[in-house]
Amino acid sequence: MNTEKRVPNLLCIGMEKSGTTFLNAVFKQSDSVLTPSKKELFYYNLNYDKGLDWYLSWYDFAAKPDATYVCDVTPSYFRRRQAIARIKETSPNAKLLILIRHPVYRAFSHYIHRLRHVGLKLESYPFSFDDVLAGAKGRRDIFPPYCETMALWLEEFNREDMLFLSYESDLFNAAKVEQKLKEFLGVEDLDFGRFQGARINDGMVPKFYYGGDEGRQFDVNQREYFIPENTLVFAHAKGTEVWSEVDPNLAAANLEASDRWTNRLSSGAVKRVYDSFYENDIAKFAETFDLDASDWRGSAAVSYRVAAPSAQFLL
Repeated sequence: MNTEKRVPNLLCIGMEKSGTTFLNAVFKQSDSVLTPSKKELFYYNLNYDKGLDWYLSWYDFAAKPDATYVCDVTPSYFRRRQAIARIKETSPNAKLLILIRHPVYRAFSHYIHRLRHVGLKLESYPFSFDDVLAGAKGRRDIFPPYCETMALWLEEFNREDMLFLSYESDLFNAAKVEQKLKEFLGVEDLDFGRFQGARINDGMVPKFYYGGDEGRQFDVNQREYFIPENTLVFAHAKGTEVWSEVDPNLAAANLEASDRWTNRLSSGAVKRVYDSFYENDIAKFAETFDLDASDWRGSAAVSYRVAAPSAQFLL
């Protein structure tokens, strides 16, 4: 039995909001791939000073003693120049998985993801997606250039040690993605079909609800909810947060902010964003890495449903 600690030799380096949680769930069921006790360790970008022992402590090596790969799925490594150098130093022969997605849909999903994290801090974030496009907040975070960023990885790692998987055409086609990973990794016990149709890391636009001085009733997704007086509720994809006796001005500021959050992009908006931010970058990306990105010129509308409060507030 091999229980020796080993530095991860398989890293899913990105991209965020492109199916990495789904991929991690499949890997957890495989005897060939050892995953840590939690996804996204952020070792190479945020926790490097904690040391290698801390990093490896998240892995139960005895659980899968014959695993071919020790895997780290942390998509934010993708856009961190410092992480690239650290991974190269620690795991120079690592295989890299890069999940890619239509850049506008990925960016929009990342925007919605950010809304949840800001809302949990009770910090008003009054930006619509158009405001973000105008450069109001985090453009390099939400809109990382695909080709420019991956070119940095190509300076340190060989192209044959990289596998790109498309969110649209690969990830949810069980036979196709299993074959690609079998050829790349040499493992045969990955079962994507088991998760087809499952809702993993489902996205929803977060929403604030406030009971005011007397309590208030809300109709959300054709169901009735009641929020008690002086209670602020923040509903999001992961659940519901509740604050009692919240300062009315703070509650009002967050309500006003969330009223401006965007939950839908028209087909015209998708095309406009693609043409403005991505057209040239994606053309270079496809040529550099020999990928077919022709489907990404599509411009179908996209929308996310608004999160409803938890069942405890149902009428």
